[in-house]
Order: sequence, then structure tokens, then C-alpha cells
Amino acid sequence: MSNVTKTAIISGGGTGVGKATALLLAAEGCNIVVNYSRSQVEAEATAAEVKALGAKSLVYQADVADDGACRAMVAAAEREFGGVHYLVNSAGTTEFIAAENLEAVTDEICKTLGAVAMVRGKMEPHVVQALADKIPIKRAAAV
Repeated sequence: MSNVTKTAIISGGGTGVGKATALLLAAEGCNIVVNYSRSQVEAEATAAEVKALGAKSLVYQADVADDGACRAMVAAAEREFGGVHYLVNSAGTTEFIAAENLEAVTDEICKTLGAVAMVRGKMEPHVVQALADKIPIKRAAAV
């Protein structure tokens, strides 16, 4: 995997699976947006580890159930790194929603799904599907 100029937003990126994913992608050269809701200290520590691996990082507090907050986070990532290539949801709960139907997701559903709002923040459905198709199955559980 060559991610030298790629950027990933990782919800829940300061702890657990999110942190592990952040470090894995950073080791591959990917810029990391470490999103957190309540774990600021842990998110900042993860960002420091990302930087120690030679990658760039941005710590961003946002509730991924809030559509506006997610759109703002995507915009901040674009300003900082020039774009967003990967979205990793490791916060909240998930259920299947077809990529071509993301605009139909209500705010109430977003509160239970978390990072769907993050996807709606910028990524068009065909881009999301294209990214999903490139993720190896062993790593797809975190996406």
C-alpha cells in the first residue's frame, strides 16, 4: 500500500481499534485525522504516535452523529491535507445503508450510525464504493 499523499479520517481514532488503524495507516505514510468526541487526551497521544511514525496528523473533536460537525471536519481535513481518501468509522454503531442512498439518511438515523454523516460530508457514493472495494477484507471490519 502506498499512501504517501493520502489522508484518512478515523472516528474514535484516539482509542482501541481506531488508534490501531491510525497507527497502521500512518506506518504506511498516510496522513491521519484523529477524531474524538470525549477522549481528547488519548486522541492527542495517538496523534503524537502518528507523527513519530513520520506521518502528519490533525486532532479534531466532533460528534460523528452530527452532520454539520462531520462536514466541518471533512473541510478541516481538506484545508490541512488537500483532500480525504479514506474514512474509517470506529466510533458509534453501524448498519447497512446502500452507498447510493446516503442523502436519504435522516438525522435520527445518523445519531445511531455515527460516521454516515462523515461520509455525507464530502464523499460521493461512487467514491465511497470505490474506496470500499479497495479495502482488504481483513481490514474492512474497521471501516
